[in-house]
Amino acid sequence: MISVKKVVKVDTMQYRKWPTGNRGMPNPFLKKLASRVPLSGGDTSFLQDACGNVRHFPAKYDLIREGDEPGAVFVFLEGWGCRYKILPEGERQILAFLMPGDFCDMHTSVLNEMDHNIATVTASHVAMIPRQKMEELIHLSPAITRAFWLMQLVDLGIARSWIASMGRRGKRRAGRPPDVRTLLSGECFLLG
Repeated sequence: MISVKKVVKVDTMQYRKWPTGNRGMPNPFLKKLASRVPLSGGDTSFLQDACGNVRHFPAKYDLIREGDEPGAVFVFLEGWGCRYKILPEGERQILAFLMPGDFCDMHTSVLNEMDHNIATVTASHVAMIPRQKMEELIHLSPAITRAFWLMQLVDLGIARSWIASMGRRGKRRAGRPPDVRTLLSGECFLLG
């Protein structure tokens, strides 16, 4: 169970400090990064500090919308989120699911506006890391930079798998991405 150090009510959203003690991996983001690249104690401290301010969002809440200016990088610590677009017919098309440990769109800082929406699917705790802090982390440590790029490459691999899967289906199922069990099992990455 996660112990909350501080909760402050602001604009109907709750902010809290995420535990930063060095008891193993204090959050799923650090765990995911460390599973890809060995992180030093200093790297872990910098990342813990970056994820320190966490905001609670209800289910089905848009964190950022298409057309908005890119802001903070969102890191899902608890709960699920998604990237989606609204199609010309008004229907929502999910582009990706976001699970604890995932972060969103590190690279959008080069864009003038978002080309998709990011929302919570379930009630979620999301760390919001300012762009300037992300740039500091990238310049601070080659290990952190490598871990960030590897996470982005995994996201792109999943997106390519979804596109390939949709292209191979009949018209009836063409708009449906692989189900969550398939994504979690890694079957969407199997060749052949």
